[in-house]
Amino acid sequence: MSYEIKEESPPRHKRTRALENVLIMQGGGSLGSFACGVFKALVKQKIKIDIVAGTSIGAVNAAIIAGSKSDRPEKDLEDFWLEVSESNMQIIPDLWMYEWDSYNKEYLVKKISSSSINAAIFGVPKMFVPRWQWGNSSSLTKTYYDCCRCYDGKTSCF
Repeated sequence: MSYEIKEESPPRHKRTRALENVLIMQGGGSLGSFACGVFKALVKQKIKIDIVAGTSIGAVNAAIIAGSKSDRPEKDLEDFWLEVSESNMQIIPDLWMYEWDSYNKEYLVKKISSSSINAAIFGVPKMFVPRWQWGNSSSLTKTYYDCCRCYDGKTSCF
């Protein structure tokens, strides 16, 4: 694939076309932390990103990158993910189970993480918390989770 301007391009575009690096990040919850690692790798390789965009958690990442007031947006993005992950509740402990390994003829101990059930029931305090008053008829509270803590980390929007 070539990024050169072809002679048959319309004349009005010849001077304005330039190579731009665009980073588009997808949604999907924890995939946002993966995108953080990708962005850090791009910065480490000195690849300049001209445009960032995303959907869902990818849009949150893009906003942190684009809105960074420091000269190190990769550090700001990493700090965000560290802060969110450290606020995760661990009320329900991880589960352990035994699994039979028929090849080695022994039981293996397997850990089953409880982080997803903890997040679903108790939320991630610096990102979202569940609303337990679902009977409220207000049109502003028709969702299960309150995501407004993402703004200042303390208060609810509603």
